[in-house]
Amino acid sequence: MLNLMPGMLGKYQYTRDLLKWTEDYLSELSNHQSTVDYPLIESVLLSSLERAAQDAQSVTLLRFVVNLRKQNERLHDVNQNPGNTENVLNTAAALQSAIPKLNAELKAKIKWRTVGSIVLFLLLSALVVFHACSG
Repeated sequence: MLNLMPGMLGKYQYTRDLLKWTEDYLSELSNHQSTVDYPLIESVLLSSLERAAQDAQSVTLLRFVVNLRKQNERLHDVNQNPGNTENVLNTAAALQSAIPKLNAELKAKIKWRTVGSIVLFLLLSALVVFHACSG
């Protein structure tokens, strides 16, 4: 168990860092002033988040990634077809409700990943101290 803890802690930290990167992207998207040329999320971020969700066996995180992918595909479509006024306006309206929801979900995930990292760190510290005292 003692050998597994640093790896688990690293995975929590890695996932939390990916979520923070996602938070930066959502902030950039929410500050975007135009209804075209939307910033798109990096494909490496999406694939890394998906792998992290699978590694953590977290269905809720995987659903979050799926929602991000759908949003990104929609923005990509608008960027490719800015002349489709109906699609542009529908996307702009949808973003008004989607971004706050994604941000709220993201903040909850960051909070839980941070709590998980702290708990694992404390557990690892206690195990190290216990092992040192008993040996």
